Amino acid sequence: MQNSKRIAGLVGPTIVAMIVSEFPLVQPHLYDKQIPPVVYLSGTLMFVAGLAIVRAHNHWARNWAVLVTLAGWFSLFLGLFRMFAAGLYQRGSASTSTTVFMVLEGILLVFGLIMTFKAYSRDSYAMTETSSHSHFAPEGWHTVTPRIVAHHAERLVEFLRQVFGATGDYRRDRPSEIRIGDSIVMISDAEARDPMPAFLYVYVEDADDTYRRALQAGATALEEPSDMPYGDRRGMVKDEWGNTWQIATRAPRP
Repeated sequence: MQNSKRIAGLVGPTIVAMIVSEFPLVQPHLYDKQIPPVVYLSGTLMFVAGLAIVRAHNHWARNWAVLVTLAGWFSLFLGLFRMFAAGLYQRGSASTSTTVFMVLEGILLVFGLIMTFKAYSRDSYAMTETSSHSHFAPEGWHTVTPRIVAHHAERLVEFLRQVFGATGDYRRDRPSEIRIGDSIVMISDAEARDPMPAFLYVYVEDADDTYRRALQAGATALEEPSDMPYGDRRGMVKDEWGNTWQIATRAPRP
């Protein structure tokens, strides 16, 4: 499961549950007695949630996953507004007509349903997860794990964050465990070992968009994205550490 699906699997159902539970037809008097401290507290929670989403998923891909980013920024700014203008927000909510409120809630509900559907649907070509975990590997690790040894490994970790939305922290005292989608790449500084670049094939949601981000992050173009005879749209770049990245998205079946 890719990073966007993982986050959407949390954000989507949360939005759906919130909207349905506070819909006027379900709880018509829920906001009749709002007080500024409650508005402030809810704003703080929204700000923290939005900041967490934006930190983990600030990508503007031209597909459904942009809804995750929009949800993060919307929650962040609405939370700030509730925190710094709780009284104004309270008065504005009280003067908003039920019709306008229901329209806005309906739009958010649609967004939440789209994210939920996309997060929990399985594409016919998607790689399936194993049903059982081996006893000899750490939880969440696959049998084979790529490892890269590079000078200035901290910058390589940042490159992967910018290009692939990778998560995980740089560690100087041990190999950094960097997660890209459902996979882990181990990255170490070239000290005890000589630099060892890699040749990796990475599936992403939008090969063209990821390819452009790689070039913006300093990679060198080797092949522009194009349609492959085996069903992938694939491009290829080389980063400044000598690693070659084939960036691919499987084309939808007709």
